[in-house]
Amino acid sequence: MALVPGGSYAGFHPGKSERLVQVAALWLDERPVMNAEYLAFVTAHERWRRSTVPRLFADEAYLSS
Repeated sequence: MALVPGGSYAGFHPGKSERLVQVAALWLDERPVMNAEYLAFVTAHERWRRSTVPRLFADEAYLSS
């Protein structure tokens, strides 16, 4: 895991003007998560299953692959 420092970052939304947004520090994996690894995670953590995950974090394509 690598620490991404918090700070002000330029936020971009198509069709809207750029603005600075505050982002808290976070940890980010240094390599991509493989599908099998994510499946194991979802199996172990029921709140991330398609039927229970908050719509804020998943759209219609969530877990489709």
